Amino acid sequence: MKQFNKKRILIIGAKEKTSLEMMYYRAFKKIGVNTSFLQIEKKTNNYFLSKIKKIFKFLYFFYLRIKLINFMKKNYESFDIAIVFKGIYLDSDTLVKCKNFSKKIIWINIFPDDPFNPQFIKDSNYNLLNTIKYYDFFCIWSHRILKKLKNIIKYDKLIYLPFGYDPFIHFSSRKNFKHKNLITFFGTLDFHRAKFFSKVKNIDIRVYGNNSYKYKKLLKNNKVKFYPEIQGAKMRNIMSKSLVSINILRKQNKNSHNMKTFEIPAMNCLMLTTRSAEQNILLPEDKACLMYSTVKEFNKKLNYITNNPNKLLKIKSLGHKIIKKYSYSYRATKLLNEINKFTNKF
Repeated sequence: MKQFNKKRILIIGAKEKTSLEMMYYRAFKKIGVNTSFLQIEKKTNNYFLSKIKKIFKFLYFFYLRIKLINFMKKNYESFDIAIVFKGIYLDSDTLVKCKNFSKKIIWINIFPDDPFNPQFIKDSNYNLLNTIKYYDFFCIWSHRILKKLKNIIKYDKLIYLPFGYDPFIHFSSRKNFKHKNLITFFGTLDFHRAKFFSKVKNIDIRVYGNNSYKYKKLLKNNKVKFYPEIQGAKMRNIMSKSLVSINILRKQNKNSHNMKTFEIPAMNCLMLTTRSAEQNILLPEDKACLMYSTVKEFNKKLNYITNNPNKLLKIKSLGHKIIKKYSYSYRATKLLNEINKFTNKF
């Protein structure tokens, strides 16, 4: 840790308590790195303001780019590393201008989605994939996406950086707490997930997340119950009472993992997740978590779980033990070590 304590890092992103960038902010602080935060944009729950940003997206992105340029122009001497999270509003001209203020600053992008998703290329007004090479390092969470990037971009500073968990948020709130047979799902509903739940019959599932109202008609004939999104202590409290928590991988996470892969076991809860190769390496199936591929198998696993809760304590315990290593402090240290291999600046 000592080799990093003189480094000065700037995190650029959304300053929300549960955002990935804030988790890394706390992680870098924890390992002793001087870390600052530039809140480049704010999340809003205001419907009309969100609509205005969407309609005038080009102007909004232009405003964010100017904001970053002006900040770096005044503060470039204060940092050794600048880490952009996602940054779909950026273009190559902006990055070049920012890098020209100081050649000493290492620019990194931590991208938590799929850069090949047409949404990002469309939203950015520029080709996101063409912007990648202007970063000194580009970090991606998926082996599949990493391989795809290497096939189309002549760029050797791609880093595999999986997700993790934040011990500030994701921990077990109670020890030896007797569960209440709750079956829970935490996350945003989309059509893929709602369609999956619509095929689950005769099983009570509590869904905590956004967009639930969009799919109530699709799910009206089953026993799914909807609740608002919860975070922090409220989430930990419900998780500690859960017999099992469900993780449904999206299409972009196929054969890989997502944030819940780490967060559910970190809160000492049994995870039932979409079967994938990466997850099986990390958390061996039937030893550290449970997996499914079809709705039929999902129903079968849930029936087994509800009828044999005590038999699954070893699986939950091993999953928790394995995941404890993979905090974002661990990821932050690994990232700095990886950068040092290329630059020898630390």
